Amino acid sequence: MHDIKGRHRPHGGDFLVARVHSPKLLAGVAGQVLDHGNGSYSVVFPLLWEGSAQPLCNYTDVPTGEPWFCYKPKVLGCNTRLTYLQPELTGTDSVEPPMVMPSGYYFQGEWRTLSGVTVRQFKNSSSITQCLQGKVVQMFGDSTMRQWYWFLRDAAGIRGMDATNNIILKFRFHGYPILISSEVASVRELRYISNELDLLPGGSNTVVIIGVWAHFAVTPQEIYIRRLRQIRRALVLLLDRAPETVVVIRTGNLQHLDLQRCLINGDWYTLQMNRLLRAMFKGMDILLVDAWDMVLASHLPHDLHPQPPIIRNMMDHVLSYICRAKINT
Repeated sequence: MHDIKGRHRPHGGDFLVARVHSPKLLAGVAGQVLDHGNGSYSVVFPLLWEGSAQPLCNYTDVPTGEPWFCYKPKVLGCNTRLTYLQPELTGTDSVEPPMVMPSGYYFQGEWRTLSGVTVRQFKNSSSITQCLQGKVVQMFGDSTMRQWYWFLRDAAGIRGMDATNNIILKFRFHGYPILISSEVASVRELRYISNELDLLPGGSNTVVIIGVWAHFAVTPQEIYIRRLRQIRRALVLLLDRAPETVVVIRTGNLQHLDLQRCLINGDWYTLQMNRLLRAMFKGMDILLVDAWDMVLASHLPHDLHPQPPIIRNMMDHVLSYICRAKINT
């Protein structure tokens, strides 16, 4: 890495993300960035689909940081090059952190998880309504959760209630903080999620879907932790009185960052909130939809509200989890 004047930076700490993508196969996966602490970084990718790749030899000059890469010979190693001897890298002898596998990857434009439920595609309204038949779907959160609500409403034609299939679909915006006052029609509609969860009887016909992150990026972490703790408490009680209740939680995702958004709500903050969210709900019997990986691995531009193909894959994941018992029978 270099600073604005082109000088090599002798320390780490930068926020970097990476993905590998195959336009031909409509495949993509997020990579793990390793910080060596000396201004150099490595990226590790799992190889999850067949294909060809051309390995490179890295002959970057360490003192100046000048990058230089060559195609690796088919039968020789990178260290057989005699015209330049790369000095030992300072700070890279420490034990590297273990490889953190991504939650899934795209192949042929479809999201495939690496653990948990197998994702299948719900390509038409009848497959969605068949999955949700007899369900009350309670959705709580911000506008990224409302985006999911709109998908189910439009894709399945559910306008609040489907009397034929006995489906009820509800969305409610979370309580303060709200960054944009026009997000909701009336402050009377704002309810704290934990209070709403305490009112639910739960059961095998109840689906709870939660996504709360975007409006908390400008608040101290203590506020977000307190909100997550209240939601966890309510979910623990709900699952205690009705263990068959299905619970889905959405992480935050990368965004398109203009100057204003960089100053108040950057991706680095979202990453920290995602870590808090994962820690808070670790060990609970829920589905955690990794919206971060699903946006990062996609070839589509980053956006606070992901583009329709990503949303469709997210909802395929959610519906596959909701209807896993039906799928397996």
